[in-house]
Amino acid sequence: YNGEQRHIRIRLTDGKRYKLLYRRSYYADAGMASQNGAAQGSRKVFLEAMRRGVPPSSQIIFEARVVAKGKKPPSGPIVGAIQTMKHRAARYTVKYAVLLSSLHLTRNADGLRQGRLDALAIACGSHGKLLNWVENVVPISLDREAWNRYKGYSLLVHQTLDLPAGQVHLRVGLYDAGSGRFGSVGIPIQVAARK
Repeated sequence: YNGEQRHIRIRLTDGKRYKLLYRRSYYADAGMASQNGAAQGSRKVFLEAMRRGVPPSSQIIFEARVVAKGKKPPSGPIVGAIQTMKHRAARYTVKYAVLLSSLHLTRNADGLRQGRLDALAIACGSHGKLLNWVENVVPISLDREAWNRYKGYSLLVHQTLDLPAGQVHLRVGLYDAGSGRFGSVGIPIQVAARK
C-alpha cells in the first residue's frame, strides 16, 4: 500500500475471442491517496470508469435517483455542458445520496473537517455518441458540532441536465477527492419525445 498504480490484465486461454470490460488499474493507497500524487491518478481512473460499458465501481457506495422534470419540453438555455444540443426533449434531475462518514475529510486542530466531492453525469446515445454531461464540485466544511450532528446522515447532491428523445445511457458517479475513491453506475433511460 504505497500509493503506486497497479495494473490488471486478464488473459483467457480457451482460444475464443471475447471482449472483456474490466477496470485496467487501481492505486494501492490504503486510504492515503492524497499523498504522493495518487489522488490525481485516481481522478484519471475515475474518468475512465465513467465510460459507457465499464462495469460499476463501488469504492464509494451511493444511491442515485433519476427523475424527469415536467411534462413539456424544457425552454430557455440548455442545461448541461453541450450547449449545441439539437432536439432536446426533457430535463432530468439526478439525485445522489452518500453517507457523509464514508468520505475522507481532513481535520484541523480546531476540529474543522473539510473535503470535496465531485458528482459527474454523462449521457450517451445508443451508439456511444456523447449527448450531454454535467459535473458539480461540492466543497464540504463542517465544524466539530456539525460533524457530530450530521456524520450519520447522507450528503445530498442534485444535478440537472437536458436530454434528447430516444434511448439514453446515463452514467453517474461520485469522486472523493480526499481519498481518490469513487463509485459509478450506468442507468438506461428511454426519453420520450414531448410536444
